[in-house]
Amino acid sequence: MQNEQQSSETLYVSGSEVEKNNFAENHAPIFKDISGSVTINNYLAEIKGFPHFNLGSARDETSKTIPVQANELGGSETVQIKDELNNLFIQKKKLEIRLEYIESEISRIEFALKSETNLNIATLLHWLSDRKDLAEKYGKIALRGFQSLRQEAEAKGDLDDFYFEVENYLELIYFSLKRGNKILLQEPIIPPTFADPYIYENASSDTYKEVFRILKEYIPKDNIESSLRSKLEEHFDELLERLQAYF
Repeated sequence: MQNEQQSSETLYVSGSEVEKNNFAENHAPIFKDISGSVTINNYLAEIKGFPHFNLGSARDETSKTIPVQANELGGSETVQIKDELNNLFIQKKKLEIRLEYIESEISRIEFALKSETNLNIATLLHWLSDRKDLAEKYGKIALRGFQSLRQEAEAKGDLDDFYFEVENYLELIYFSLKRGNKILLQEPIIPPTFADPYIYENASSDTYKEVFRILKEYIPKDNIESSLRSKLEEHFDELLERLQAYF
């Protein structure tokens, strides 16, 4: 078997000393220059300060990992770290106390607002509880604008029926507001007395619109939040919308 022909290599040496190496696997020449570097087959290894560097051992050392030793803490450093930890724990405790105080204040304010809201609702419920008198009082005022219908109903003896209807509507609104659920407004209601034009020549839905308008106008205002008054007004509007289906 013929020996493989080795490729020739042109080397340029300037100010360096050429020396034959004794490596078993690689017989490339060694070039040494005055800077302390070694070049082997175009590989440059910086070894300043070590002019008689052993390349074989250098090659072996490249495959080793140099262990990194952790710095040992001195006594003063340990004390410093402990002090920093203590400070952090103290700050953490202060923040926990502050957070507990804030949560307590939030609970107190929420309770106060809830109590105030309940008080306002109680005032509105008290007003609605007098629904029989409200129905008659404001029903009469509403009928002033519908004299022909009032006279017709009075002749038929149906005025009390009209007041009784308004009273029942107020009762639905009362329990809807008390329970915080408008589903009661969807329950079957008493059909409006003045809804049938075959019975009342002057039948008109405007009669109920007027009595509801007056009732909303006289909703208590003292110490009552506008949002709660608006909520009660919405109850009137939704119930009135249901009544329109009978006209």
